[in-house]
Amino acid sequence: MKILGVNAGGNRAKNQDSMILKLVYKGKSMLLPGDADKKAWGSVEENALPSDVLLLSHHGAHAHDCTTFSRLKLIKPKIVVISAGIHLGHKHPRYDVIKDLLLYYSEKKMKTTQHIVSFFNNGTLTPMVTDAPIFTTRDSGSITIDLESLKITAARDYIPVTNDILCDSHAGEVNPIPGKRILNRNQLLSLYPEKKLVNSPFDNVYYFNDVPDLLYYNNGDAYIQVKQTVTDLEKSVEDDFSSSYSSESDETDLSE
Repeated sequence: MKILGVNAGGNRAKNQDSMILKLVYKGKSMLLPGDADKKAWGSVEENALPSDVLLLSHHGAHAHDCTTFSRLKLIKPKIVVISAGIHLGHKHPRYDVIKDLLLYYSEKKMKTTQHIVSFFNNGTLTPMVTDAPIFTTRDSGSITIDLESLKITAARDYIPVTNDILCDSHAGEVNPIPGKRILNRNQLLSLYPEKKLVNSPFDNVYYFNDVPDLLYYNNGDAYIQVKQTVTDLEKSVEDDFSSSYSSESDETDLSE
């Protein structure tokens, strides 16, 4: 364990005084910056920053440059973890930070199994499906990382709750059924083994023949039950339901 920075604010500001730690194990590394802001980060030499795993500063706060796109490019994380639980008081992580992370991983062309990441946008908590290697404790529960292999184990899957609206990076939205788990294709087909899964009038929305009121939004091998009926979709085909949905992976391998 290395101490990269500490007390940058001279014991006058708690976040500025955050200890920035770097754990190195068998050639892999994890950066633990506490609540470090711009001044705390400024006390660390840039060549010490590159790390395989980043615990995002200040629970994903955007204020005071806790996380910036330029700093992400210096750290070069293969995995980002955000410690942000169910308590909503500080409204972390923020959309601006998630947007920077999505841009970073898009440029790096780094992907993992699709999963849910929740963020706050204009004060509203919004779950989003992404294949970027960003994980939050709110959505995944306890997160275990095997640093040597860079394998991630999430304690639980995301399950929609009342009034959840899921969206993707293109701002499409749809209402999932509260309490319904995200299924893979085999799990979905096992629900009605004698019936055929068919297209609804809208892209990526499916239902079983003779069961038109049970709609499932699909992305890849992931399906989530949504509230709209086939009739509703026919009447509102102009609506934007471009969201994509997927389950947490029990184990994600990002080793090279």
